[in-house]
Amino acid sequence: MAENEFFSQSGHELLRQRLKQAQEFDSFIMNRTFSQNLEQNQAMDIKAKKEQEAINRIKEKINRKFGERILTDAKKESFKREMSNAIKALIAEEFGADVTYDWSSKLTIRIMDDILGFGPIQNLLEDPEVTEIMVTRWNQIYIEKNGRLVLAPEYTFDSEEHLKNVIEKIVQPIGRRINDSEPLVDGRLPDGSRVNATIPPISPDGATLTIRKFSKKKLTGEDYLKFGSLDERMLKFLELAVQGRCNIIVSGGTG
Repeated sequence: MAENEFFSQSGHELLRQRLKQAQEFDSFIMNRTFSQNLEQNQAMDIKAKKEQEAINRIKEKINRKFGERILTDAKKESFKREMSNAIKALIAEEFGADVTYDWSSKLTIRIMDDILGFGPIQNLLEDPEVTEIMVTRWNQIYIEKNGRLVLAPEYTFDSEEHLKNVIEKIVQPIGRRINDSEPLVDGRLPDGSRVNATIPPISPDGATLTIRKFSKKKLTGEDYLKFGSLDERMLKFLELAVQGRCNIIVSGGTG
């Protein structure tokens, strides 16, 4: 009986030792994986920082090269081609000839949008189907398209500072400014679009920007039916109310 108890206790002790070894091994693997991921993230951060520094150098050279022409000739296609070629040459100079044509072309457009327009939202401003742009963080942009609000993950700013620079660029021509003492700006773009921008401390999570565009095409009842904003009974009711010259109160958000 005592012999059986001895072997039983020895078996339990051996099992406890094996479990302890397994736990220590798992802990070792987890720590090593965490360290490897940390090193990879740090390497990626360093690479991204160097890339952004190179892009900033390209922008500075382009600004010096073209100077006032950026303001006077910005809408001329010949000027845009000239600037595009200059940017591509600087990209090859900064990043080497190994970059792909597709990557170089996308970076060229991105730099031109920053210099001639409003950075990553320039394409959205030019899209007639986009009626509202909402930047809730520098890396989070929502758009209203065809009556639907959707996240646009393919459009982001490079940083909080990048977003603030674009906000400054938007509000300066309309004679407004935004800073710590005036952290909120309401205004209109030359085409009539409404602009609202905030920066900390009024927006503690970072700068925000909202642009409500006005469609060049007037919406009809059929458009609202397609968007799903109304059904046929609602549309018929509104038509009869207008024809009957009834008083109509519109309340709530306009978006």
